[in-house]
Parts: sequence; structure tokens; C-alpha cells
Amino acid sequence: MLAHGDWWEARTTALGFLLGSGKADAVTKLLVERDDAPVHADALALARASIIAEKLPPEHEAVKLIAKLFADPAQPLSLRVRLAAALALPSIKGMGALIRKLLAYPDLTVRWSAALAAGLRRDSKAVEPLKALLDDRSRAVQRAAALALAAIGSAPALEALAYKLLNGDDTQRRISAEALANHVAEGWPTLREAAFYEDDLRVRRAAVFGLARIEQEWALDLLKQLQVEDSQWVVRDAAAAAVERIESHSIFAPAPLRPLHEMPWLIEFAAERGVGVSPGKPALRLLHEVLRSGAPLHQEAALEVVPYFPAEPWAEEIYPLLNSKVGELRDAAFLAFWLLHIAGALG
Repeated sequence: MLAHGDWWEARTTALGFLLGSGKADAVTKLLVERDDAPVHADALALARASIIAEKLPPEHEAVKLIAKLFADPAQPLSLRVRLAAALALPSIKGMGALIRKLLAYPDLTVRWSAALAAGLRRDSKAVEPLKALLDDRSRAVQRAAALALAAIGSAPALEALAYKLLNGDDTQRRISAEALANHVAEGWPTLREAAFYEDDLRVRRAAVFGLARIEQEWALDLLKQLQVEDSQWVVRDAAAAAVERIESHSIFAPAPLRPLHEMPWLIEFAAERGVGVSPGKPALRLLHEVLRSGAPLHQEAALEVVPYFPAEPWAEEIYPLLNSKVGELRDAAFLAFWLLHIAGALG
């Protein structure tokens, strides 16, 4: 039966086809009622299937469940970001209004995810509230708003980014420049001009960060020129660092996983308890202890490596962290739990 089993690609595609043809009401009702917290795999499957179905009314049970979880700050952020792709579908009427409303929500994670969803929708009606978020008290929300404005790409949206590039604080200028790097037609020429803006070295320095995101030979050539020729050392240093970063090995290439007994945070945790860290089972036992009684920073680090040991019984220690207060620790616990779940380690 479609409502049972692992959510693999063919099963999700079949659900999307049935949703689009209006023949999935019984399955949708079962999945909504089941709502398999904390992973919410069924809700995520409905979200992916909704993208395939394309045309769903806002009163559809699947859409209501997706919207409910997306707007709930008590849910892990990584879950809500996954749901944003479905809510961003322009074909789902009414979602644009909901997302615009959430741009003013008190919880910063809701504003952040709503800004990304507005950008995914290319919602021109969201430009004004997104412009306001460029001055949000959260830098993360500012970045999401800037990226959304660049994705929308209308004249008012790009003008808002250009204004912050010229008049914002140093971080706002950098955020705006990095967002403009995503817009080829207007953003790239703006950054070319900003790189040689004689009236303000802060504009030139911000432009360096934008140019560094453009994977084009001309952008690298401009950075090399600034590295040598700019009159201010802060601009030259920023350009030199960008050039070095670009010409070195990719910072996004995954590094080999360090052996567990050599991880600095685990060694630090052990030292606080007056013990050493030995390879193999002793290190794994210590990893369990970190999840049970470690400081939040140690627990976050532990949750990053937990999925690499799927044979270990982690559920008993991760469940309490899933119910911890809203924050990075709870989100890290959800991600670890999700990775173990899709690997089949949690059933």
C-alpha cells in the first residue's frame, strides 16, 4: 500500500501523480493523521509529492499540514527549510499571502525560512517586507532577505540591495554584495562598478566579497587587480584573501573524517572528567556519555558524527535532545535523527 514502506523516489513520485489527479485523498488523510513525529517523514514526502503534483488548493489536507509545520517555531529549522520548497510553489494559491505574513513573525527562524520561501516563489509582492528585513536584528534574516530580493530580481528588489551596498553598515554591505552576485544581468555589472567606487572604500571592500562568489575568470582578474592596485590596505587584504581562497583547494570539498579518539572536542570532554580517550569501543562509549551529560557545544559536535556510527543504539540519547528548547542543539539532534532514520538505523 502507498501509505506504508520507505519513502523512496518511485513511491514519492506515485504519490505526487495521485495528488495531482485528485485520487490520493484516502492516502493523504492517513498520512496527515499519522504525522510521524519527530522525523515527520510522511509530511516531507507529502511536500515532495506536492512539488510533483504542482496544482493543489490551499485547503488541501497536505498543504495545510505542510503550512502548519512550516509556521511552527517549535519544529526544527532543518525540517521547516525542507518544507519551504513545497510552500514556494506559485501554483498553490494563498501561500504567498501566508509567507508574506510570516515575514513579520516574532520568531527569527520563522522570518528566516519565510524569506527564503518568498525568494523561491519569486514573489514580487514580498519586496517591501523583505526590504524591511534588510534591517532585521538578526544577521541571518538579513542574509535570507537579501538572497530573496536577488532571486526576485525586480527593479525595486535590486535597488534595495544597491542602496544597502552604498549605505548599510559593513555587514549589510557585504550581505548585499554577496546577494547581487546571484543576479547575472544587473548584479554583476553593479559589482564591477562598486569594485572601483572611489568615494567609499567600504563599498569597494564589500564588492570584493561579492566578486569572490562569481565563478568567472573576469571576476578573479578584478580581484587580482584590486589586490595590487587599490589605494587602501583593507581592500587589498580582502582581495588577496579572496584570491587565495579561490585558487586554493575548494573549501567545500569534504575532508576525511578524523578518527573519533582524535577529535579535539572529545579529548576536551574526557580531560574535564580526568580520563583519556582510547580508540574503538572506549571512544564510542565516551560519545554516548557526551550526548547524555555533555555541554551543549560538545553535544552539537557529537551529533555531527553520530550518523557515521549507525550500528550504535542512539535513539535513547537523541530523543531528549529533540525535546530540548528551541535552538541549534535541537536542530542538530533532528538532523542526526533524520540521517539515521533514512539510513534505516532507527526503523
